[in-house]
Amino acid sequence: MTRAFQWFFHAEGSSRPAALVRIGLALIAWSRLAGGMMPMQSSSPDRLLLGAWFYLSSLALFVGFRSQLAAFLLGTQILTLRIHYGFVEKMEGYTHHHIHALGLAIFLLAFAPCGKSYSLDRWLALRRGEHPPERGNVLGMHLIVVLLSSIYLWGTYSKATPAFLHGDRMVQILQSVVFGSDRLPAAAVWAMHLLAWGTLLLEPFLAIALWVPRLRLPAVLLGITFHLGIYYLLPVTIFTATTILLYLAAFDPDEVHSWIDRMQE
Repeated sequence: MTRAFQWFFHAEGSSRPAALVRIGLALIAWSRLAGGMMPMQSSSPDRLLLGAWFYLSSLALFVGFRSQLAAFLLGTQILTLRIHYGFVEKMEGYTHHHIHALGLAIFLLAFAPCGKSYSLDRWLALRRGEHPPERGNVLGMHLIVVLLSSIYLWGTYSKATPAFLHGDRMVQILQSVVFGSDRLPAAAVWAMHLLAWGTLLLEPFLAIALWVPRLRLPAVLLGITFHLGIYYLLPVTIFTATTILLYLAAFDPDEVHSWIDRMQE
């Protein structure tokens, strides 16, 4: 127990995976939220302030300027927007769990060395004649894997209903999104049944396998295939890109660092 505790909270590793996740999450945040934060969308001073906060913190996160502080500020803002506009104001654009997952992932980067690689902070340090190591405490990356596992486990729990088990829920979604009032082909109905059963088997497997070194790579490949399929069939917006990007946190950061070095040779 003590060794596992020390590994989880005191493990050090390369900062490159955290930096790549940092850049990717900033782009995903722009694609999902930037439109609603533009000045012409702001009808009050507080909305203008929120927009300025969003653009400044997301730009700082993207270029890697005071990266951990930027992650804290942007993650806090997205989670606050999710609570206020999603839960309180019931604004449809902020009600989705996709926004919640994005905000939590960005917030957790504040506990990872996300600014020690591929960043303006590192470039400025090198210009000053410093040579900071591309390493740091990777607690935030471990917490991101906890986030992924919790998403899969709670997703399984929420889907464990008769309507989902029988495939009816998936058929209803496909009917509303693709076929409208047209009658679903029998093959599509069976495909939705199989997808429902497969989802209930796959999600708990992914939640556990991300922590098992021997199962990690096949689990990630299955997860990528699964999420791309869901993206093709259903309107899940940014969730697919967010999840696939966060898989980087599951791998040993030093192994990712070595792989990048080999690709750059």
